[in-house]
Amino acid sequence: VRGSKTSFTSEPKLAFKLDPEGERYYKMTARRPDMKTPPTLFAIREAGKGRMALTDLNAIFTVFGGTTWIHDGVVLDKGMARKPSDFGKLFENTLHWLAEPSLKNGKLGGYVQDPLKLVHPHYRKKPEEFCPVADFQHPTPPCNVYRGLIGARTVYSSGKGTVAEYAAAASAAGLDFVVFLDEYRKLTEEKYRQLEAECKKLSTDKLLLLPGFTFKNNIKNHMFAFGQNIVWPTNSASQWVGKDRDELKQAYYDEKGQLAIATFDVWAWPMSFAWAPAEPRFRNLGYYHFDEPTACPVRDLRLFGILGVMTYINGKLVEDVTPEYLNYVVDGDPPLACAVDLVQSPQELKQAVKAQHYLTHVAANTLKDVPVAMQYGHQYARANVYPSSGPQIRSWAGTHRVFIYAGEPFVPSRYRVRPLCWVTSEAGLKEIVIYCDRKPFRRLLLNGAKEFKQTFEWTYDRQRTLTLEVTDVEGRRALSAGYEVWGEANYQSWCHDRHNGELNHGPVWSFVHPFETGRGGGLAAGSGFTVGPTWDGGPPAQPSASFRLTPVFSPAPGIGEGWRPMEGDEWPTCTDYSVRNVAARGDHNYAPGAVGNCYSTYGPIYPSEYMTYTIRRTQYIPRPAGPLLDLHAMWVECSGGALDLFEGTMTFRKDTPAKELTIMIMKPVSFPKEGANIPVFGVRENQDSLPRCGSLESYGPCGSYVLAPGGYVATLPSGEGIASAVFNVSDAPIHVLLSGYWYFRLPVQGRSFKKGETISWRYMVMQDSLKQSEHNLYRVERLRQYYGLDGKHNSGIAVKRGKLLSHFGLVDLAPENGVVEFEVPAPDFALQLPLGLRFIGFNPNWTVGQYQIGGYTTGFYTKGNNVYRNLATDDRDMVYLAIYPDNVAKSHSIVGHPVQCDNPKLIIEVAQFNSKPPEYHVAVNNPTD
Repeated sequence: VRGSKTSFTSEPKLAFKLDPEGERYYKMTARRPDMKTPPTLFAIREAGKGRMALTDLNAIFTVFGGTTWIHDGVVLDKGMARKPSDFGKLFENTLHWLAEPSLKNGKLGGYVQDPLKLVHPHYRKKPEEFCPVADFQHPTPPCNVYRGLIGARTVYSSGKGTVAEYAAAASAAGLDFVVFLDEYRKLTEEKYRQLEAECKKLSTDKLLLLPGFTFKNNIKNHMFAFGQNIVWPTNSASQWVGKDRDELKQAYYDEKGQLAIATFDVWAWPMSFAWAPAEPRFRNLGYYHFDEPTACPVRDLRLFGILGVMTYINGKLVEDVTPEYLNYVVDGDPPLACAVDLVQSPQELKQAVKAQHYLTHVAANTLKDVPVAMQYGHQYARANVYPSSGPQIRSWAGTHRVFIYAGEPFVPSRYRVRPLCWVTSEAGLKEIVIYCDRKPFRRLLLNGAKEFKQTFEWTYDRQRTLTLEVTDVEGRRALSAGYEVWGEANYQSWCHDRHNGELNHGPVWSFVHPFETGRGGGLAAGSGFTVGPTWDGGPPAQPSASFRLTPVFSPAPGIGEGWRPMEGDEWPTCTDYSVRNVAARGDHNYAPGAVGNCYSTYGPIYPSEYMTYTIRRTQYIPRPAGPLLDLHAMWVECSGGALDLFEGTMTFRKDTPAKELTIMIMKPVSFPKEGANIPVFGVRENQDSLPRCGSLESYGPCGSYVLAPGGYVATLPSGEGIASAVFNVSDAPIHVLLSGYWYFRLPVQGRSFKKGETISWRYMVMQDSLKQSEHNLYRVERLRQYYGLDGKHNSGIAVKRGKLLSHFGLVDLAPENGVVEFEVPAPDFALQLPLGLRFIGFNPNWTVGQYQIGGYTTGFYTKGNNVYRNLATDDRDMVYLAIYPDNVAKSHSIVGHPVQCDNPKLIIEVAQFNSKPPEYHVAVNNPTD
């Protein structure tokens, strides 16, 4: 079955330049051999007594999600350029044709429907029967530890030793492996293959030899690659630049010498380390020695799998980037850690070992497993690879995913985290410090013990990456790879290229909202819609507005910082079962040109001239309703909208006048389903003014408004869509200028700022669910009252113990004697949004828990009455809780420290193992000397 006689396939057009080989491959995979004949839509065949039909069309446009709102019949009855499509009729006709033989034999009937098959697979079993293999009872397995040196250079480049001579020296020094890092600029592929062959030939069951090389990228970052079967990089100008074609082209420049968007060939070779075939890759790509100030810093490195934390050159330790490494691992999916020691001869190798330089340690079952442990990893598993000058970490690094059906809270037996910490030292251990969020999480004084081996009994409270720093009595140190733990129902993670996801390293972009993009595999739209597996195959759900959240400062007309995305840092501050909080800092600018390179390390960068900024997003996630039907049952189908608080602070680097300070730009977006569904806008400036509402045109070309605290701008779809409202929750006015987009600004014109002076802002964004059909100012005004923004009303929360600090958007509460008790009545309208609570004043060293006397839960394990869970503390020592008051008559909880003492410096851990019968574990850690 082909398309109509007038149909044909367009020639694929490249939006970017490729070298001839890349263009040939692209066209080979993207074009039909015969472009002019009508394309085949269905292939049909008789097969014995039956029939078959085959179509090359993604099922998301038919049986998976073709009739849902997100696709809305596209392909089935809607074609391109608003032309109709008959594919739906063809699809039904094909089904009829397939059924004809069965209908003609007259033997239909008698089938008895299995009622269980009418139930979605996620509802066919009891919750506890899902994913038993991912239970908490599988800690990181302990392994043997192998020591090696990364950085030996041979006669193939600038070194003075052969592979055989290095092998003899390594064996004499007691090493288990050597990674050679010859200089790429002095290598040829022929030389490298000889090095590779000698490494294989001379490796034994006692000594492993791996080939590799060092090079720079074109923004002066030092890099290294090692392992087996490395694809030798082509010497084309599309991949390598510099005087001798020895600098990897990671930053792409146009013909004017300015930064431009990278093409595929720029990152194709580095991607070969990450996106290799499914079999073990046995290779890795990393960075070391950050000596160039304009090079990309550690915090923004991308597409790499290992970091040289310590660097030795000419026998001296020239760099230790432990603080930068601890900062990087906060973001999740941490790289492996190692030491790079560039030795030029076998004698230097023996001297490095004798001088007790940091060596790279690898935990593996056998020596032959070391290449697998050292290869480019991913977020679902992490090998125990780390630098050490003495102590050995036999077990720590790994990934723990907390699985629970539909992400239901208050099920303590499913929230246990049990990492095995096994550390040894021949000299004797002095202390172990466990780092989280760049600061000590636990500290253990060991008083010279030769071994520490303990399985910690913790309860999951939020996503964390935990790193060990081990010191022995002689001052020698080991720094572990990360142990990452997350809850599967709400987490942030990357693909194994370390750039994807919300915390993409590189330019500081606007934060991604869950109501704009979906979790891979099923687009939840922030509203919990199941629409079929749309990841990489379906469009995003568009709200009626999109936001640029990074600030722009202008001291004078035509001058400013922030219009181009700045370089900086992004990190999670708290991701648990109530919130998904992140922060970002911008403090550097990129070289002139376009900023938008997601796949490779980018630069050069320079300190910003006028200002730095930090912005924080506190996002209360939509109400969990059940298992996500598109994927596995541990992910959550949500219901209702999301609530976000944005807080920003700008600090000025020098004395400067100010003309404009734009803190956010809101862009109207027409709902893509139908072009006539344009948004209308509501504005309320202050408590005394009346709100107004109309189309964008009704506000005129240059409307200007002053939003006092509690004022808002709302975007309301005139048909189906997602409504948004931005409320000023600051202490001062926010000015809004309408000029095509809505520009939110602080009134700074005419002011001058001193060096070190700061200015801050806060605003709250509410975005409704797509299922919320009420798009009018009455609802916006009702929300304004419910969240306490009119100064007269609020949610009706009653604080029985503790103190109500504020109810202006979010609800801020403070404990009294370590406890807050509150009740929230059900709203008298369909709120369908979370009520966001923040607790300020709890001791971050002590466990904080919620004892819910009555309130919402999904109901698969409990009814939500008299249940307990641990709550998390963020990097500002705040605790967060989302209340979903719609679905219960009253939400009543006690939040506080289950166990307290008279020494606030002690760390108190409380873990509830079970509720029936009650079973608890209490541990105390003294982090002081």
